[in-house]
Amino acid sequence: MTAPSHVPPELIVDLDFYDLPVPGDDVQLAWRRFLGKGPIVWSPRNGGYWVPTRAEDIAALHRDTVRLSNRDGTALPVRGGMRLLPTEADPPEVEE
Repeated sequence: MTAPSHVPPELIVDLDFYDLPVPGDDVQLAWRRFLGKGPIVWSPRNGGYWVPTRAEDIAALHRDTVRLSNRDGTALPVRGGMRLLPTEADPPEVEE
């Protein structure tokens, strides 16, 4: 998929959420590669999606169940399998 015209080229990253390029076993190092790109980046993988890179933004988005649901865990196409509770649930199913 190519990036939509409104996405600045400097925010485009090659990030496959389901297949992170993990050096050794360091998942955190894989994520840190994107921190300097901006507070949010865009990947053309898996149909295209935005990725917040700062912990405070990720936490704020996770708590905003009025505008964003945690039901599927991500905005990516669902791959199936068991849900991870309480992470993949919204109130009132799970109390904050």
